[in-house]
Amino acid sequence: MDINTIRDQMMTILEGPDRINRLADLSEQYLGNGLFFMDASWNVMAASKGAAKDDLLVRLNSRKDTEFRKYSIEVTKAIESGRLEPFIIKGKTVGRTRLIAKALWDDRYVGHVTILEQKIPLAKLDLALVRLVQQMLALVIQLDKAAGFPEQERPWSSFVRHMLSGRISTRAEFELRLQTNTTLYLPEKIRVVCIQSRSNNIDHHTFHRMETFLLHYQNIISCILFEGNAVLLCDVSEKDMPLSINSPFGNFALQNSLCIGVSSSFSDLFEIPGFYHDAQRASLFVRRWYVQCPIQTYDSCKLNDLLMNVRSPTKSLHYYVAEGIWNMLAEDDKKGG
Repeated sequence: MDINTIRDQMMTILEGPDRINRLADLSEQYLGNGLFFMDASWNVMAASKGAAKDDLLVRLNSRKDTEFRKYSIEVTKAIESGRLEPFIIKGKTVGRTRLIAKALWDDRYVGHVTILEQKIPLAKLDLALVRLVQQMLALVIQLDKAAGFPEQERPWSSFVRHMLSGRISTRAEFELRLQTNTTLYLPEKIRVVCIQSRSNNIDHHTFHRMETFLLHYQNIISCILFEGNAVLLCDVSEKDMPLSINSPFGNFALQNSLCIGVSSSFSDLFEIPGFYHDAQRASLFVRRWYVQCPIQTYDSCKLNDLLMNVRSPTKSLHYYVAEGIWNMLAEDDKKGG
């Protein structure tokens, strides 16, 4: 069967219900291997009937010796590059050899196809057919958006919200959630940004207006509304924060009386809540002493923050003492040391 006939079959599917799953199954039928459709946030949109049901288990096992980290960074760099051709990742890194093919719409990355090597060696796949599947996936994503299809919450956004709310409180639970709920790359260096309003609450309307500015920045990997504040998670592995007073967002912040606090950079995602606290404190300084620039880093006001808390009757100073010291004091109390 030639490529034009297959295209006609796929176009027919797009007009009916459950198009994403039917397209996945038809694509597998002609490609000969199981596949996953992913959106731009790496949510799994659909899996074909023959896709390996134990692929999650394989991916978890492949994370031993940091192999998953190597794989996810490799995939992310390839997707963010200008490369249009499908590329193959060998099984040693990812558990199963797989082919990744970007789906583009108006030259913009909107998702990708992951094809697992099972029956047919990926190097022998018909690339014209793979490109057709890429195009069809992009078309499905656009159709779903036009139909008001509700988008899934970005995996990072759900992850960050659960970290801040305390739903992920132990290291073991953190590791498990990271393994099972996100297939995203892991940034080498991160900053947390807390955006507050001088009116004490950022409403949904303001937040969505804010998103139109923020989503232009590639290194902002999460943007959520949390307890009246906008919270950003930024990848600063290669370049630092994109926010500045001279940026379009900086002008938007001034016009809307927003106070922006930026944490120090860090590497361990488990420490997100602590660095969010820092970002909150920095934004609080902007609110109390509204300076010309509404963007304040915690590093620039850390000393003032500590001095403000020295005479505090509360236990807020607990935050400024290393956890190991508190553990040692607790052990002394227990044993009479």
